[in-house]
Amino acid sequence: MTSLNPSDILQNPNEHLNKYYKQDYNYSIELIRCVILLLITVCSIYTFIDLHDFKSRIRMTGSISFFIMGFIKYTSLLIKKTYTKSGIDLIKMDWKNVRYNEDRQIMLDYATFGRRLIIISALFMFGGSSMYRFIVPISTKIVADNITYRRLVYPIPSIMFDARQSPINELMIVIQGSLGMVVNTITVGACGIAAVFVMHICGQLEVLITWLKYLIDGRVNQNENIKERLAEIVKKHVQLLSFISLTENLLNEISIVEVFGCTLNMCLLGYYTLLDGISDPLRTMAWFTLLISFGFNIFIFCYIGELLTEQCRKVGEASYMINWYRLPGKEGLALKLIISMAASSGRFSAGKFIELSLSSFGDVIKASVTYLNMLRTVISRLS
Repeated sequence: MTSLNPSDILQNPNEHLNKYYKQDYNYSIELIRCVILLLITVCSIYTFIDLHDFKSRIRMTGSISFFIMGFIKYTSLLIKKTYTKSGIDLIKMDWKNVRYNEDRQIMLDYATFGRRLIIISALFMFGGSSMYRFIVPISTKIVADNITYRRLVYPIPSIMFDARQSPINELMIVIQGSLGMVVNTITVGACGIAAVFVMHICGQLEVLITWLKYLIDGRVNQNENIKERLAEIVKKHVQLLSFISLTENLLNEISIVEVFGCTLNMCLLGYYTLLDGISDPLRTMAWFTLLISFGFNIFIFCYIGELLTEQCRKVGEASYMINWYRLPGKEGLALKLIISMAASSGRFSAGKFIELSLSSFGDVIKASVTYLNMLRTVISRLS
């Protein structure tokens, strides 16, 4: 009888509970993608076959675009899962190698702040989505053709089946709401990965600044050789630059989808809010909560991009502000390279052509308002 190595269980305990674990895992991934694609297809068929006026089709465009965004982000995360694993491994290594309480406290502060960003994003996203997908349909009843039913968030095309009959109507509300929550989880997860990775990098850059402050005189339990302390700083900076590049490659597609998708959805949600107004306060409140949610999601991406740029700039400043003239020989040339790299490599971009910063967030808001005014003008002329 062969003995079981405990380390094998720790690597993946589910494999020993279910020998088909990997197969089931792959099936579940493909199932989620197929279901999202099915929902996009059903909504598109209903929009272009059952609906005939432009205003009603605009109402469905927001839901379709949200699911398309979720599908692209989910696919991108699956394709680049090795980047995610590498990033997590780097974070684990940094936490394992921390030597000073001061450094540990800096890392804890940034990790806590990143977690708070994720919690706020999840509260807005799931709060607005729950109101829109569950509370609004359940609280609204429609009577037509001697049938009393609740309006589905994502209506079923008439060529498929009649979803107004009970209990099909109630069942579809639950199924569609649950699928919406799955896509919300993908959105919050993508935002969470961005926040965790970038905030960890910012924390490590702050730790690097601390190391620079102690470069000349050293500190307790630190290497007494100034050349070795400088070598550790350069090595750490190179590792962080690699981590920044990895994070940008991981989030390239997700961030560009977030920028364009949030611009479109904030425009549409603003239109829905103005359209319903006080005539349907519950639905209007749901639209407004979702509007804040999308705005906060793109704000997180822009804010962490701004914060990363600022932290890289601080590294360059700290390299210059220390007593570098006390370094022996030509050791100060290493600081020159750190200053140069800090000034040129601290930018976080979406799709490698839109720099994510607070000014970019302002541009997204302005673009959404501009498109909203254009949409209102077009619809008023078509009416």
